[in-house]
Amino acid sequence: MNQFTRGKARVGKILASQVNTATINLAGGHADQTLTPEQLMTNIIFLTGAADAGFNVIFNVAYPNTYVIINGSGQTATLKNAAGATTTVADGAIGMVQNTGVNMVALTGQTGTQATLTGVQTLTNKTLTAPVINAALYGSLAEVSKDIGAGHADITLSATERQAEVIKLTGAGNAGFNLILNVDTKKMYLIDNQTGQACTVKNAAGTTIVVATTKRAIVWNDGTNIVRITADA
Repeated sequence: MNQFTRGKARVGKILASQVNTATINLAGGHADQTLTPEQLMTNIIFLTGAADAGFNVIFNVAYPNTYVIINGSGQTATLKNAAGATTTVADGAIGMVQNTGVNMVALTGQTGTQATLTGVQTLTNKTLTAPVINAALYGSLAEVSKDIGAGHADITLSATERQAEVIKLTGAGNAGFNLILNVDTKKMYLIDNQTGQACTVKNAAGTTIVVATTKRAIVWNDGTNIVRITADA
């Protein structure tokens, strides 16, 4: 068992009690892997099983969602719907992707140094490299916008607002401020901090993430902690 496999196994145990995960075992082959409705409603997908060639993971346009793909299969995975644009996740890499209902879109870059798991790691101390959060992708996501004005009062999202994928923050502000989510909404968010101050993303308790001024980052609310998925970009 190599370091990636050991690290992935440990991450799986940690995440199993926090988020919805699915594991797909290629079992030494490279047949197309068509996701079941149950798998399509998960958030993190592990690819395992020492594939003997590149393979397809087939999603469904009826299940738009955002996924973290952790590929320890030994081969490159192509993520696709029945039609539309595809994206890939290399072996030994972690990619964050969105099924828009038409295309599969990479939210993180797949070039340069990849984010791999070595030794004992968790998502709290491993971020994805070279995040790509472009205008076309940004425009395809449901967004809520909040203005801090000239102050730094806490921003607490309503139940409806917490269902958005993008939280855009505006206003000059006069000090760092808190964006308060809620433990009852486990999901990923793209935090777009266009204010003049640093934003601390948090629940009522648990660990927090700071998104710098004029930066964007993807985070995961696991129901207790706020977990960084990408570096500020």
